[in-house]
Amino acid sequence: MTALLKKGDNAIGAQLAEGWWSGAITFQVQNWNYYGDRQSLLLKLVVTYNDGSQEIITSQPDEWKVLTDGALKLGSIYQGQTYDDIRAQELEGWDNVGFNDSAWTAAKVIPLTGTTAPGKWHEFLTDRDYENAAVNRLEQNVRWSAKANFFAISTDCPQRNERMGWSGDLAVFANTAVYLANSDNFLRQHMQALRDLQATDGRFTDTAPMGVGAGGFIWGSVGVIVQWELYLQYGDTATLAEHYDAMAAYMNYMAACQTPDGLLNEPKGLLGLGDWLSPQFGQGEAQPLWNAYEVNNLYIMMRTAEILGKSSDASKWRSRYNERKAHYAKRFFDAQGYALKSDGSRMDLQTAYAVPLALYNVVDSVKAKLLSQRLADTVKRADNVDDKGIKRPAYSLMTGFYRNGGDKSRA
Repeated sequence: MTALLKKGDNAIGAQLAEGWWSGAITFQVQNWNYYGDRQSLLLKLVVTYNDGSQEIITSQPDEWKVLTDGALKLGSIYQGQTYDDIRAQELEGWDNVGFNDSAWTAAKVIPLTGTTAPGKWHEFLTDRDYENAAVNRLEQNVRWSAKANFFAISTDCPQRNERMGWSGDLAVFANTAVYLANSDNFLRQHMQALRDLQATDGRFTDTAPMGVGAGGFIWGSVGVIVQWELYLQYGDTATLAEHYDAMAAYMNYMAACQTPDGLLNEPKGLLGLGDWLSPQFGQGEAQPLWNAYEVNNLYIMMRTAEILGKSSDASKWRSRYNERKAHYAKRFFDAQGYALKSDGSRMDLQTAYAVPLALYNVVDSVKAKLLSQRLADTVKRADNVDDKGIKRPAYSLMTGFYRNGGDKSRA
């Protein structure tokens, strides 16, 4: 702000739009004023002079004025903007000293009791420069995708109607997000929203802060995964401690969803998704992926309890982790390392191998080496057929939804 200040009088102003607070939201954009029906401004400017003294300027109703007939007629996350250029010319200089604001009305206090303060989003780290131009462009694309989707909340995609903070997308992207930017406060805020919505049985909602949707176990696993990624990247044990009880409650929920034969089932009949964006989605099954995420989550719980000095809990989580890890390896892979569905038939798809390899210690090193070879085989082969019957050439990406970056050395 220093460069914007001038000697003598200065003016400060702001334009307010709907945002998530009072704009349209949900699948069909049928909800308006979902959280509130009036926009408000909370502002604080601290001016530090050369002698060390400070002047603090805040948004006070007896000092600020409001105009509701500005040039920006509509500013919606979903519907875009409607801008009146003629009105803008009439209001030219509205944010400058000396502007005639006699037609403006006095600002009013909007009660916001019970709301939480927004988290902070820091600048992205410096771009890395690789020798390959295509790799440089890929990284830039990833960064811009993060910026487009981390828009006050963690959305799923910025170009369509479901921008409600889908947890499945964040479960996949959290590892990348904490590496690309100082996203700790942003994600900590999002986890607070997730805890606020957690059901009494421990289930996390599929979206936050909306609390609706249909994702299932992979989506809910974000409540365990994000804390671990924050710890690995920033050494943040405070967030682990803050979220530990919620993590434990979710893992107990997953245990309660276990069927007598060791599979997982959402007891409420909720739609449980898997790699639903894969071109071969119809040829696979979500069950192996759910089990892989459960093993991943139990490993995180074990390590978290150890880090927080909860030795009794760590022993409990270790026992469950070893049990479910053995079950997963036996139930969903044969002796040659081929992936299996829950009925024992083959699921020789990229997703079936990529997911356990990307997660944390879901399979042992011997099994991981075998699965890596199977994954390479599925990538190189020229007879991958998608769900529409189209044969895809070798090296086609047949997965739609899995996390990249399960660095076991950091775990």
